[in-house]
Amino acid sequence: MHIRRFLGKIASILAIGALSASAYAVADEYLSQGPVGGWGQGEHMWGNGPGSCTPPGCCPDSCNQAPVCGVAYNPPGYFNCSNCNTGCDSFLDSLRFRADFLWWRACEENLALGREELFSSFPDGGEYDRVRIKHPDFKYDPGFRIGFASICPCDCYDVAVNWTHFHTKATVHGESEFADAGIRPGGPREGRRNPSQSDLVFFNDWQLIEDAFPDFAKGKWTLDLDLLDLEFGRKYYVSNCFILRPYLGLRGARIDQTFRVLSEANRFDPYDDASAFFTSQAKARNNFLGVGPRVGVDLEVRLPCCLTLFGQAAGSLVFGRFDRHTHEEFQDFSSESSGFVYDEFPSHVDFSIHATKERCSRAMTDLSIGLKWDHCCNWCNRNHPVTIAFAWEHHAFYDFQGFLNARRSESHVAGDLTTQGLTVRAEVGF
Repeated sequence: MHIRRFLGKIASILAIGALSASAYAVADEYLSQGPVGGWGQGEHMWGNGPGSCTPPGCCPDSCNQAPVCGVAYNPPGYFNCSNCNTGCDSFLDSLRFRADFLWWRACEENLALGREELFSSFPDGGEYDRVRIKHPDFKYDPGFRIGFASICPCDCYDVAVNWTHFHTKATVHGESEFADAGIRPGGPREGRRNPSQSDLVFFNDWQLIEDAFPDFAKGKWTLDLDLLDLEFGRKYYVSNCFILRPYLGLRGARIDQTFRVLSEANRFDPYDDASAFFTSQAKARNNFLGVGPRVGVDLEVRLPCCLTLFGQAAGSLVFGRFDRHTHEEFQDFSSESSGFVYDEFPSHVDFSIHATKERCSRAMTDLSIGLKWDHCCNWCNRNHPVTIAFAWEHHAFYDFQGFLNARRSESHVAGDLTTQGLTVRAEVGF
């Protein structure tokens, strides 16, 4: 299912790439043959003859300019600063470094601590039940991305390596409030002394013993996300203000998730007049490590004042291994002499569940849109291209909610992991 969704999302990306490649091929063929009647003296063209893409000088400024006749040739669309005194073959002329600040928010589907149920009954026989699923409160947290790229500035390809790191956490709470301590066994609805009162009962999904209702429970979810992307692409003009960069490469992903749950009760038990006290501590982990192919396309629309509107879309299929493990330690302090225990097990229960090492493929998609500013700065007798960009990014990791717990030991509820937020990028060339 996740593969079909992934293919549907990247179908549009591949269609745009195919149309762009077709347009580039037509333009390139037109360049190699020349227009009907040959090239005139006034035609603007690189090189010494038809079909030549060699710039007329050493790193000319025209590398940054859109073609006058867009169909006549397709110069590269890289923003470059001329350093003719250093030579075109200088390694520094092709090296660029980027540093991004991330302000992202993560969200994972079907990750719940449990449910709160409000049971109410009234003297006229009416009953009212309300259920509320307790999900973590996901918030924005900082992250970073750093990368290097090597770019041939005039008519070549680029190779880029980017590392993205993002750490975030979220918390969730649940509680029980019993209106009457003298309720007989059988459930929160049965045998109320004052039927007009209500009971708020919390059902913890991470406890093996179902009929142990905690006074309060709290959970903490943490995410450690590391993505390493290797890209091989090329920019070129489609028209005099529209630039495409199709690329392909590899993605390595490490996605580690943990969920810790603590619940306890310290009260008179609602189903018996004996005192009850228990604690439950559960820790679940869901770790993934994999690598796979990645394909995408970048789009740029040049605007006045050195501004560029850009968009990026990519998809990857990553093959890797999941490591899932959950452990719960339940300590029951209720007294057997009172006639109330939660189960036939001893007072201390140690429960553990571990899934076999699952090797499978997962789909990932990346989308972003933003605005950037390019400028040439002179430092130490050299011109350096500088880029400042602001973008909104969205990344989806399909079917990554793989936590196991005591209530769902045989299978897990599928859910997608997503991250989205603001990215501020600074890039400098040497």
